Amino acid sequence: MPGILAAIATSVPIAVAGLSLLAKSGGGLYWLFAAVVLAFITGIGNAWVLLVEIVRDARYRPIAGSIAADRW
Repeated sequence: MPGILAAIATSVPIAVAGLSLLAKSGGGLYWLFAAVVLAFITGIGNAWVLLVEIVRDARYRPIAGSIAADRW
């Protein structure tokens, strides 16, 4: 669920940027910059979950006796 909320939170500034560019007021490019920064932070958070947090779960640890298990 947090991934869906992050995607929605990233798309809202893009919509605001488009609307403000069409209206020719409201600083559309500033909103676009905010959307890019938010998307970058969201991507880093998702990468953290995939690379670090999933490995902590015991279900995803290497099988005992395998070559990868020796590194643990």
